[in-house]
Amino acid sequence: MNYSIFTDELSKRAGIHKELFELSEKKTGKKIQEDNEYKVLEKHNIIKNHFYNDYQYKENYKQGWKSITFSIPTDIAHEFFGIVNSILEENNENSIDLDNIKNEIVYNNDGIISLLILKQKGFYQVEIANRN
Repeated sequence: MNYSIFTDELSKRAGIHKELFELSEKKTGKKIQEDNEYKVLEKHNIIKNHFYNDYQYKENYKQGWKSITFSIPTDIAHEFFGIVNSILEENNENSIDLDNIKNEIVYNNDGIISLLILKQKGFYQVEIANRN
């Protein structure tokens, strides 16, 4: 499954504006951290969406990927991951065990799309990356 298929479906099903997944310089905001390998852009908090509180863009020059990270509150994580699972299953990919959501989940598909999920206090950080 590629990045566009996954994010198009996630956009439709979770009501996330499709433009957020474009990962273009114009939409990402100001840099808050950068070195020779990695760039982190400011966090966007002014969001009205049921599934996430904020989002942030990152870019890794050395490994050649860009990503968007969402903060998903733990009290609705099961519902959000249910949507993610439906997309994964429809594309014949392994799904997330909703009865036992781990503190860290890493999903890679041929280096094209990556999904990193980290549980933190009160929310999950869900990072969706696309290889350049």
